[in-house]
Formats: sequence, structure tokens, C-alpha cells
Amino acid sequence: MAFFENLSQFYKKRNRTNIFHGTSLDFPEIDINEVIEKLEVKEEAHKDGESNIPNSSRENLGGTETRYTASFEGDKTYHINNSLEVVAELEKQAWDSKLESKLATFNNFTKTIKEKFDDIITQGKANLLLIKNKRVEIKNEYEKFRNDNKIERSSISPRSGALATAIIIFILIIETMLNGYFFGKGNPLGLVGGWFLALILSLINITIGISVGKYILPYKNHISKNRKNFAILGYIFYLIFIFGFNFLIGHWRDISALGIEASIDDFIIRTANPLFFEDIESILLIMVGFLFSFYSSIHGYRLDDPYPGYGPISRRYEEIVEDYNEATSEIQTELEAYKDDKINENITSSDDIKVTFNVIKEIVNELTNYIERFDQYMVLLVTYCNAVLLTYRQENERSRSTSTPKYFEDKFSFDQKPELKNNLSQLNELLVSSKPTIDTLKKLQEKNETFILSEYKNSRKLFDEIEEFK
Repeated sequence: MAFFENLSQFYKKRNRTNIFHGTSLDFPEIDINEVIEKLEVKEEAHKDGESNIPNSSRENLGGTETRYTASFEGDKTYHINNSLEVVAELEKQAWDSKLESKLATFNNFTKTIKEKFDDIITQGKANLLLIKNKRVEIKNEYEKFRNDNKIERSSISPRSGALATAIIIFILIIETMLNGYFFGKGNPLGLVGGWFLALILSLINITIGISVGKYILPYKNHISKNRKNFAILGYIFYLIFIFGFNFLIGHWRDISALGIEASIDDFIIRTANPLFFEDIESILLIMVGFLFSFYSSIHGYRLDDPYPGYGPISRRYEEIVEDYNEATSEIQTELEAYKDDKINENITSSDDIKVTFNVIKEIVNELTNYIERFDQYMVLLVTYCNAVLLTYRQENERSRSTSTPKYFEDKFSFDQKPELKNNLSQLNELLVSSKPTIDTLKKLQEKNETFILSEYKNSRKLFDEIEEFK
């Protein structure tokens, strides 16, 4: 037999439950009758008694009794170590909840709120001032432009960039397709060469048309007669030039259609009768190029306000006004968002504190219950051990021929009273010190919310006092 027996084999079986909620096998009942039987206590006592062991003069436990007590000492040590782990884990859960820190934060919840609202207003004012100064400059330019050019209407908004681009691409594709058909017949490179020349011709016609329509034609509306006349003359020149350009391209195509490589001499010969064409498709080529370029100039003219320069300066003014409106909206949104965040945080913090307090309270109750059961179990271990020793001594006394040792009258007890080190008192102190705040938590929450709403209203009032654009 080993020096001492592991008593776990004698634990009464029961369904194990969570150690944090009721009894469990951590503090089991021991079947003492089974212990006495399996350890053969009576048999060993009878055998020792017949040999008058232990000696009548012995003053402390004999070897057999020491083995029995060692089993109970071992069980005591085992349960102390296990219980220390359980207590440490429960206490860790309690301290990790950081109730003190949460209470301190909640008690100082409103400390930085006013400062934050003020920061939002201060930064917002600074930003609006920059925008306002810039707007004043642009507004002066805008008003001066209107006065100098005697404009009393608002600017006509241009077409969207996407739509304008789509129209230009559509025109380019249609003209290229038509020109490609016309050039395909007389081009030495065939259809591919015809399409390439068609694309180049279309790009020239459309680019020149849009540029003239956007940058020259609007000056026909200018208050200055010189600029107005210049624009009209410029546009007439453009029409003559673009017609002449396409007229030459038409003759070149007409010559090429005959299978002849066009030269300068061929063009000189045709000056004698410039309106004569071998192929009507050459005439159609001239008309397509001219008309598409002409339409492109009209499209370019409509890309912006018809008065030159009025569209860009109007947009600059509208953009700076929009910037101001966006800045004011951002300030209002930031104030609103901060208010809502703080109100939600106030509610969340309050609820979290209540939950944390109740969790710690439950842990304290569990700890108290657990420590009580530990103490009870240590008492039971001594009782169980004395029951084994009593059985041994009674049977030993009946079997021996000499008197029993005097220590047979003594009862066993652990050398040191088993104690489970814990911080239960500190946790109770935490609950006691937190109780006043917990009891008034609802009022504190309402007070915080009132403060938040008050500071928000003050900030909105300051915001409303910011000078708006006149």
C-alpha cells in the first residue's frame, strides 16, 4: 500500500454543477464507511494491537495512523490549491470589470463636453471667415463684371459635362462613318485607309467648329462693338475657311476616285471649273464636313453662357456660396452628431455601470458562498480523519495486551487552520463605496443629458450668431 491513499476514490458520486452556481464535486462528501473498509482499518488495528503497536509509552501518532492522517492532509492540500485558483479567477473577473474606473469616468462625464462644443464652433467660425473673405472678393469681381457688361440676368447653366462629351463623340462617330464611306472608294489603302482619313478629317472639322463656337462666337454678344464685330468677322472667316477646306478635300477625293494620285497640277487644272465634280459623292463629302463642323460650332457656343466670361465667373461665385453652405451644414452636422454620440454614450455608460456592479455583487456572493463551503469541508476532513482514527484505536485497544498510549485520547486536528486567502473584504468595500453612485445613477444620467442638451443649445445659439453673407 502507498504511504497514503488518494481519497478521491471515496468521493460520493453526484452530478457536477458549475462551481459558480451551487455545490459541486470541488467539496464532495466522503463515504467514511467505505474508507474504513477499503483501507482495512480494523484489520490493521487488530494486527498492530496483537503486537502492542504502538508502544504504550508512545507520545505521538504511530506509523499506521500517520499514514491515515497523511491521506487527509493530502486532500486538504489538493482542495486548498484548487480553491485558490477558483478564488483568483473570480476575483480577476471582478477587478477586470474596472468598476472604479468606469465610475470615475462617469462622474467626470461632462468635464470636456463644453470644451468640445466650443472647439467645434471656434474651428467652424475660422473656416467660415476664410470662405467669407474669399467670397467677398469673388462677389466684388462678379458684381463688377455684371455692371461693366450691363448684365441683369442670371447665368445660364451649361450642359452637363457628360452630356456634352456624349454629343461630341456621337457627332464624331457619325461624321467618321459617312466620311469613311466616301473615302473608301478612292483611297489607295482601301477601306482601312478611308476610315483613317475620315477620322482625321472629322477630328479637324469638329475640333475647329467647337473651338470657334466656344471661344469666338460668344463675343458677338459682347458689349464692346469692336469685340462684337471681331467675333462676327471671325465666325464668317471660319465658315469660309471650313467650307474651303472641305471643298479641297472633296476635289482630292474626286481625283482619287478616278484612280489617279492627286497632285498640285491636278488642283490647278480644276481651278478652271471648280464646281465640276466627277462623282456626286465628292459633293456629299463636302456638305457632310461643312455641316458637321457648323453644327459643332453651334454646340460649342451652347457649352456655356452665351456672354463671354460670364459663365466662369458666375460658377466661381456659385461655388464659393455652395462652399459656405456646405461648411455651415458640416458645423451643424458635427454639433448634432457630437450631441447624439454623447447622449448615447451617457446611456451606454450608465447601463454598463449597473451591469458591472451587479456582476461584482454576484461574484462577491459566489465568493462568500465558496469560502463558506471551503471552511465547512476543512471541518469535515478533520471529522472524517478522527472517525478513521477512532475506529483504528478502538479495535487496537481490544486486540492488545498492554495499555494504550495516552495520545489515543487526543483528537486529530490540522497543524495550521486551513485558510483560503482572498480579497473579499476589498471587493465588499468597492461595493459599499459604489453604492451611493449606483443608487443615484438614473439621476446622474438625466443630469448629464440635461447638461449635454444645454451645451448643445448654447453652441447652436453661438452658431446662429455667426454673421451670414449679405
